[in-house]
Amino acid sequence: MTEPEMVDLGRPKQEVRRTPLKPSASRIESDSVFYTRLVPVILGALALMTIVLIVIAAGVLIGVVPFR
Repeated sequence: MTEPEMVDLGRPKQEVRRTPLKPSASRIESDSVFYTRLVPVILGALALMTIVLIVIAAGVLIGVVPFR
């Protein structure tokens, strides 16, 4: 059985440094289904939910929508 690794909180964690010579590339292709279909659908749904919540909140403030 292996022993757990000890963590020294006083020492900064080793991080991989990125050089400006090598740009970081996206791992997802630009023509993937994720970017072409899923992201726009998710953004549209979130926008619609935001609009509905704003209308409900305005209705509560005006007094059209009853609040317990």
